[in-house]
Amino acid sequence: MLALQYQELYDFGWFTLRWIDLLDLGITTLLVYQVYKLLRGSIAINLFLGVLSIYAFWTVIRYLDMRLLDAILRQFLGLGVIAFIILFQPELRQFLLFLGRGRQFSENRLWRKYVAKDESDGMDQALMEVVQAMKRMAEHKIGALICLEKGSPINFVEETGVPIDAEISHSLLESIFTKNSALHDGAVVIFEGRIRAARCTLPVTNKSIEPDYLGIRHRAAVGVSERSDAVCLIVSEETGAMSIAHEGKLEYNVSPDQLYKAIVAHLK
Repeated sequence: MLALQYQELYDFGWFTLRWIDLLDLGITTLLVYQVYKLLRGSIAINLFLGVLSIYAFWTVIRYLDMRLLDAILRQFLGLGVIAFIILFQPELRQFLLFLGRGRQFSENRLWRKYVAKDESDGMDQALMEVVQAMKRMAEHKIGALICLEKGSPINFVEETGVPIDAEISHSLLESIFTKNSALHDGAVVIFEGRIRAARCTLPVTNKSIEPDYLGIRHRAAVGVSERSDAVCLIVSEETGAMSIAHEGKLEYNVSPDQLYKAIVAHLK
């Protein structure tokens, strides 16, 4: 690594380009791009761009050796770290989830093919029950909101609802979301092939979603997908359209086949 660090790639005279500089630039670019993806579409992106602008200005000030402005901006940016953590708390949580998901082992082909085969078969059957329930509720315009936990539990959502702990079936899901049911208002949480809770309250996203006429159910689905790796399924009570939210993004008005493929792609 030391040899790579000091090995020169090109000498411009006033600046020497090293291999380690290219690696440094590549990693920094990747991290900034991931942060931009997490903030895109929210009001936080404007704050993030503002912080970058101040940092770029401070870099110029330091290069010009303007000591008074350098001292002022240094203190401002020092306090700005605390303000950054407070303002970007949801986004930082999502970024840390992105870093800590550890998909490599779960996505290993040999693991999926031999060790996790039985679990996969059971999950496929459970997903078919969920998709069938979504399809029937869409046909009858029954509003629904279902959260599928992936890797990290969403206990902060489960604790707001009514515990159930039942096997997944399309008839049970349909009965939960029927208007006359006492549990229809809120979200159902599913984890490890079982319905864990119903009538759960979800956090609502602050960013704009498309189409802009979508209501609180869709905004809540996007909100919890920003704060966890859960996959959220939505049935619109007004139009009967089915949608899916994952990683803060919403796929609106999908077909049952598209819904099933999207769930499998996100969960596996």
